[in-house]
Amino acid sequence: MAMKLKIDENGNAVLQDGKPVYMTEDDKEFVADVPAMHSKTLELKSEAKRNREKAEAAESQLAVFAVLFPDMDSDALKTWKTGADDALTTVKNLGDKELLDAGKVEEIKTELKEAHDKNLLKVKTQFGEKEDAYVATIAGKDERIFDLMVGNAFVSSKFFSGEEPVTTMLPDAALALFGPMFKVQENKTTKVLEIVGYHGGDEILSSQPDMVGEIAPVEEALEQIINRYPGKERIMQKPKSGSGAGGGQGGGGGDDTDLAKLIAQHKKAVDEGKGREAISLKTRIHALQTKTRTA
Repeated sequence: MAMKLKIDENGNAVLQDGKPVYMTEDDKEFVADVPAMHSKTLELKSEAKRNREKAEAAESQLAVFAVLFPDMDSDALKTWKTGADDALTTVKNLGDKELLDAGKVEEIKTELKEAHDKNLLKVKTQFGEKEDAYVATIAGKDERIFDLMVGNAFVSSKFFSGEEPVTTMLPDAALALFGPMFKVQENKTTKVLEIVGYHGGDEILSSQPDMVGEIAPVEEALEQIINRYPGKERIMQKPKSGSGAGGGQGGGGGDDTDLAKLIAQHKKAVDEGKGREAISLKTRIHALQTKTRTA
């Protein structure tokens, strides 16, 4: 079910007991409990591990036959053996004269080859279907884990949320821009899933005195990424001016109309499951709302 982050009149994420609030499709509030979601993430990790162990066990069983029959699994070998036994029985029942008949020998060879090719094709097809389904399942769970961990890290970040976020970006727009620079992976020492930032293909390391050489926490990784972002000046909050921000009266009707159209387009994109388009529209809505507030 698609959900949208609840934003107050100032464009900031609404928090309840320190947790971000989302709106469901039926306009109900949903409070994102990050600790609970983290527990769910660990459950998903365990489930993925069990699936991986099952796959490894199945592969080890087939390893015995891999050298002699590299293109066949155990079920295919059983089917092939049955066909071969039937063919051997036929050969044993042939008389000497029939066995010496070149035409009969060629017929047997052809039947054996056709049976083998048919079984081999069936096995390859079944194995390919199972492999595709397994890969799709794992990919789906990896995506859910990423959304839970990285998505909520962006929602609760000081750079995109709170009363005075450091940048002008909404969490979902920031996730679309900077999210690909993060991965969820297992800590080699603790075996716990953690969020790791990347820049230029390399892990982002902490520059804090007590963490030199270690993986940078999410907030520090975000800070390094934003500092290196070519468009940094465009996304940073401007210092608040004192007073005298007058003028700008009138002429807002066009902006209001554009805003209404963008909101309608965003809702349609969300309803149709077009994630990238929805994020792009959300960014445009935020920019127009900011322009209207400062006009």
